[in-house]
Amino acid sequence: MMLRIPLIRLWIICFGSILINSFFNPVTAQNLGVYEDRRDYFFAFDDGEIIQLEFLKVQSFKVSDRYIAYVTNKSEFKIYYDGSIIKLEDRAPSSYFVTDNFLFYIISGYLRVFDGRQPRTIAIWVKPPFAYSDTIIAFTDQYDYFSVFDGRKVETLDTWKAKSVRGGRNIIAYVDNSNQFKAYYHGETYDLEPFNPIKYRTGKNIIAYVNEFNQFIIFDRGEIYEIESLRPKSFKVGDDMVAYVDNSGYFKLYENGAVTEISPIQPEAYRFKDKILVFTEPAGFFKVHYQDQTYELENYTPSMYEFDNDLVAYLDVMGHLKAFYKGKIMKVSNEKINFFYVYGNVLVFNIGNNLTRIFHNGQVQ
Repeated sequence: MMLRIPLIRLWIICFGSILINSFFNPVTAQNLGVYEDRRDYFFAFDDGEIIQLEFLKVQSFKVSDRYIAYVTNKSEFKIYYDGSIIKLEDRAPSSYFVTDNFLFYIISGYLRVFDGRQPRTIAIWVKPPFAYSDTIIAFTDQYDYFSVFDGRKVETLDTWKAKSVRGGRNIIAYVDNSNQFKAYYHGETYDLEPFNPIKYRTGKNIIAYVNEFNQFIIFDRGEIYEIESLRPKSFKVGDDMVAYVDNSGYFKLYENGAVTEISPIQPEAYRFKDKILVFTEPAGFFKVHYQDQTYELENYTPSMYEFDNDLVAYLDVMGHLKAFYKGKIMKVSNEKINFFYVYGNVLVFNIGNNLTRIFHNGQVQ
């Protein structure tokens, strides 16, 4: 029986709060993709349009629904955003990450953020532990203060560094220096457990964890629920949902305060991304749970598959490319596939003698 547990909520005491002159605006999924042609020219696909970004092979790139960030052949750091190419730095950062709402990167120890305006520094000499999500960055600064940046301001959560931290889409879970398990969500901190959890994962609005008593607990939008009294065999977290295999091997899904059974058969493997759950069964069945329905895509497990947003792409038994897109199974190509990638709802695939094609809005372009 699932139990609701009383929760202690704390307003954050800011030891140092730095206001940033910007607004944070969550974005909806857009249709961005990238590819390199046979000459190593670097291209962006932007909602039906092809834009050449570079004439020389890039050193690296990363793509989100909003940004394409990349290091050029000359080690310049650039971003493609809203139809424009913007040079952010004359040299490459030591690391960089893109989310659906902002880009952040570390250069010479400085943590910098770009959210569609000018890049700006939010911390210096950042150190681990470090975690990020679509809307929050958690980091340790030069003084070992543990802080978060939520798109508008930096708030210090503790004057001691955290022992561990994980970032969900809009939530942070962490174990503080005293081994207390806490959450940062919508500008507030929550005390979840007085001791370090055995295991924890984060998603959108959700933290799932196993506590010291082997109970399976879910924090969901400010409420805490005891889901199972026995530790599950495994669990994965997505947007507002948690998939797990219970102690008896049943495959279940938690969503909106309720638990439903997906299958009495323990999956061979399963993966969550956003609101789409892909899993395979021991008999080989390849299935997708999407918008409250479970779809059987194939009676075998594909050799390769990728998925994001509303799209699952995979190779069938003939090596041809197929897609599950918004509830429908489609044949994408009958030709030999060299490789393919999924970016949001954009499927980039390469056929024949290094020819790149795009699957977008249910059609090949």
